[in-house]
Amino acid sequence: MPKMREVEQDWTTEAGLRAVVLVVLREDPGGTERRSYRCGYVAVPKGHPLFGVAYNEQADCITREMVDSAPVGKKSSVLVFTCTCHSDGDDLIRRSPDLALDVHGGLTYSSATKGDYPAPAEDVWWFGFDCHHCDDAEIEPGPHSFSMEAQTVRSLEYVADECESLAAQLQAIPRD
Repeated sequence: MPKMREVEQDWTTEAGLRAVVLVVLREDPGGTERRSYRCGYVAVPKGHPLFGVAYNEQADCITREMVDSAPVGKKSSVLVFTCTCHSDGDDLIRRSPDLALDVHGGLTYSSATKGDYPAPAEDVWWFGFDCHHCDDAEIEPGPHSFSMEAQTVRSLEYVADECESLAAQLQAIPRD
């Protein structure tokens, strides 16, 4: 299915970081099925301790205490499981942004701007999440979409609030 993306909101968060909410639309080649959902992204500038760090990569600026105290309520069940698998050695504990930062479904994206994705920018590193998990409903469900009563369409306001929260958490990462 080809993907199309539309910037729904682009702003500077209260924490001073740029954020973007995209609506991702997937259509099959015949145009008979459409699926759409929102994604949120927050950019950190060069000089930020997580600039250039993949969302699931070990990061020296993330301490074991940050991982141990991170809430798991919004993360996917896979991350919840990962967070509860501890070993005795500190260097064996995964200390990565996806475990330390709390956002809907957990972080699922990190990269420099690629072309204009998620939005045109230079010298920033994006962290993102999507609202396309088992408990998320599609904005425009297609005829073959799987549906559960417990699914929720994540509104623009909800995703923007998650971006604000992510930006505040990113700004709270200790700098050397």
